[in-house]
Amino acid sequence: MLFPDPAEQAAKQEKAGGQQGDGGLIQGSMRDLGLGQGQTIDRMNRFVDSLRGRARGLRCGMLLLALLLPTTAPATPAPDWHLPGLNGPDLGLADLRGQIVLLDFWASWCVPCRSSMPALQSLAREFSAFPLRIVSISVDENRIEAQKFLQRYGQGITALHDADGQVAEAYGLLGMPSSFLIDPQGRLTMRHEGFRKGDESVWRHEILRLLGAAERRAVSL
Repeated sequence: MLFPDPAEQAAKQEKAGGQQGDGGLIQGSMRDLGLGQGQTIDRMNRFVDSLRGRARGLRCGMLLLALLLPTTAPATPAPDWHLPGLNGPDLGLADLRGQIVLLDFWASWCVPCRSSMPALQSLAREFSAFPLRIVSISVDENRIEAQKFLQRYGQGITALHDADGQVAEAYGLLGMPSSFLIDPQGRLTMRHEGFRKGDESVWRHEILRLLGAAERRAVSL
């Protein structure tokens, strides 16, 4: 066997406490392959290949973690939209220029949405004196089902209807609910998939950051 059994090595590392740093990882791999001074280029290449395999596993783990965490990235233009209202007039993104927009996609069949709606209501009250607009977009095909859900869970939140799902597709939804923050210049600054109790603190942190940036921008003009 050219390389040590991964399961056997994992058990050894766990028994030792699993506290090796990068240097310990490299040194351990060298010992595993019996490398030292004077070893052949061929064996050194196999050693490098073993490290690459471990790196690929690490990248897979980081990708999974990225899907579970909110994403803050360099601001990019938010896809435009104009939709009919579910509990008020039609509304478009252009109508909200100059405000921070928290955009939340939901559906009447979405169980976590029953918890995210009250959290949005709480944020709306908390930031009522600030230029923040919370807009929820239903992807339900049936308008009546969406309105029933709003009456029970989302009263007081501006709600629009994306019956054909074109806006949801433009935003690349991966799950439900999905939320996005848009800065006063119409740029996406954050996306967040799903909802669990306490996730509102993620929104709050980014909203406060955007409010601070907007204030600094106003002062500099």
